[in-house]
Parts: sequence; structure tokens; C-alpha cells
Amino acid sequence: MSTQFSTLVPHYTHVDSFSADDDYDDEEEVFYVTLDLGGAVDSALIPSSQSYRLIGLDTPTPFLQISGAVFRGRHDELLGTELLFTDKESADWSKRTIAHVANTERRIAFTEVHLKPKTPMAAPHEMLLPGQAVFAIQTDLGEPRPDIDLDRLVGKTGPTTTRKRREKPKDGEAGQEVKKAKGKGKGRARGYGSG
Repeated sequence: MSTQFSTLVPHYTHVDSFSADDDYDDEEEVFYVTLDLGGAVDSALIPSSQSYRLIGLDTPTPFLQISGAVFRGRHDELLGTELLFTDKESADWSKRTIAHVANTERRIAFTEVHLKPKTPMAAPHEMLLPGQAVFAIQTDLGEPRPDIDLDRLVGKTGPTTTRKRREKPKDGEAGQEVKKAKGKGKGRARGYGSG
């Protein structure tokens, strides 16, 4: 079997089994981000909270829960660089030192959201706003179609009808053959045929 593939694909090597997992190095890459809760959060909320939940940090919309308040975030790339430091607590403020931890160019900006319980799905005609209605679309065959093809209504797709082709004249019949002129613009019709 390997000879068949080696003739089709140059430099092909058939592998029966893979080597041990020890041959593969797992590298972790660490990213630091700052969390921006904005001005809507009471400054006393964060220090008084004993725990928090950060869900979906690697998704486009992470969520943060602090003491019952829920926040939805979005990732932002910063124009500059933020420097992150840690302080070593000391009883004497004059001897307190800080150490540089990392730099970051990423921030997650959070806004507070209010979660609502899911409601069971309603039938399509029950989800309509006031002034909206469901229309039956008439197809070419004449039967009403209750489902609305949204792509067709908004113009993403065209109608499904096809027009009839013109029949070409047979050899014994007199007729005109229409050819388009080459070049830019609309073509002119030229008449050819036996007359």
C-alpha cells in the first residue's frame, strides 16, 4: 500500500504507529489581560467579594460574576502597553516595594447585564411583533407555501423560476439568427439567414 502512495505523492512515508507522547513538547503560552469593570461598579464591591467566576476567558464574550452581579465582556487591543506590578506588603509603607510582573496589550471591558430565564420556544406566528403578519407565498405551481423563504425575501437569493429558451429554427425553415457584436457595450443584432 505504501508503494501506491509513494508513486502518487513524492516523499510520502507510510507510518504504522506513532512514537511515544514524550517526543512531543507541550509549550504553554501565558497572556496577561486586565479586566475593566468600568464606572458602573461600586468600588466597595470588589474588595468585599470573597469569590468570583470568570467563564469563557478564551471566547469572544467572556462572562464575570461577582457577588451576584453578572458582567459580559469584550476583548480590546490597547494602543499602548500596560505594565503590571505586584506589591510586597509590609507593615511600614516607606519600605514597601513593587516588582514588575509583565506587560500587556490586552484588556477585557465588562458591562453589567441582567440575565433572564429562558422561555420555551413559541410557534413562529406567536413570536410576531405588533403590525407583523405571516404571508403565504404563491409558488409557480399554484399551491400556497406557508413557510417564508427569508433569503429570497431579503434579496440574498433570486426567484427559483426559469424562463423558457427560444427554439432555434430548423434547417429547412427561414429565420434569423441573432449574434452579439464583440466589444464593449450592448451588442447590435445582426440578421443572418436565408431570406
